[in-house]
Amino acid sequence: MSVEFFLIVAFVLVLATMLLSNVEAQLNDTKDLNRAATAKAAVAEVSHAVNAVALQGTGAMLNKEVFVPPETSCFSYNAVAGALQCDTGKNIVSGPALVTAPNVSVSCARTGWMTAQVRNEGGANVSVYCIALG
Repeated sequence: MSVEFFLIVAFVLVLATMLLSNVEAQLNDTKDLNRAATAKAAVAEVSHAVNAVALQGTGAMLNKEVFVPPETSCFSYNAVAGALQCDTGKNIVSGPALVTAPNVSVSCARTGWMTAQVRNEGGANVSVYCIALG
């Protein structure tokens, strides 16, 4: 075996290692973006339901089926922005502003498919309860 052969093999191995590390970084970025987009869709859906229930008045209720990605904390109320938000670990995504600025009580500490039950408990008090599906 010649020295050139070993140099070529070493060069190919270095290129393969660089390619694999680049692919892994791209895959992780894609997972983060997918998690953020899915969380954004879920928080937007529940925010629209909160707005609708707040405007309908006491006793109004809506159920929305949503998916919250793993490793994501969703539906916390940001009083400064007046919106619900999700924390994906790397990104914080918010839903649309809550038009009536209700007092929102959220009881959702799970991930996966769920039914978000949004209820108007009286006046501007809106509660969100999450029920696991399946």
